Amino acid sequence: MTLERREQYVTVLRSLATLIDAQTSLEAVSDAADNPVLAAAVDGQADFLVTGDPHLLALKEYAGCQVVTPNLFLQLLDEAAPGSSAK
Repeated sequence: MTLERREQYVTVLRSLATLIDAQTSLEAVSDAADNPVLAAAVDGQADFLVTGDPHLLALKEYAGCQVVTPNLFLQLLDEAAPGSSAK
């Protein structure tokens, strides 16, 4: 995927993003600093949690939210894009 395509996705994601003030308290990850991030994804009913954090990535999925790397997320978006040759 080209840098230009990545920048397009980031621009679209920023325009669609919803900021969440997590109310849920979790202890699902060994690194306590990661739990509020996961809680925000759960409270926001996120389909994806995009991260490079190894503790969160080890979960793979939590409460219906897929935990993926930025590269995998961009690949999934590209595959789902209309007219994509990656389908």
